[in-house]
Amino acid sequence: MSAVEELAQICATLPAQKVEELVDFARFLQTRTAESPDDAAWEKIIADPKPRPKFQAFMEAALAEGPSEPLNPDKL
Repeated sequence: MSAVEELAQICATLPAQKVEELVDFARFLQTRTAESPDDAAWEKIIADPKPRPKFQAFMEAALAEGPSEPLNPDKL
């Protein structure tokens, strides 16, 4: 049995509201797996082996400050 057939069988046993929730979740997953043009552009930038001295200096300075505590929304 394929995944599509199994999903159809599961949907046949669920109330309409639960089927709609399942469809909404599937749509959510679809948006998460579809690569946007922006994602492709960032992947190209990240994969570029060109040295980035300003970024490297920023990273080293940030790491030299030591660990930081996670953002706490209650302190904003």
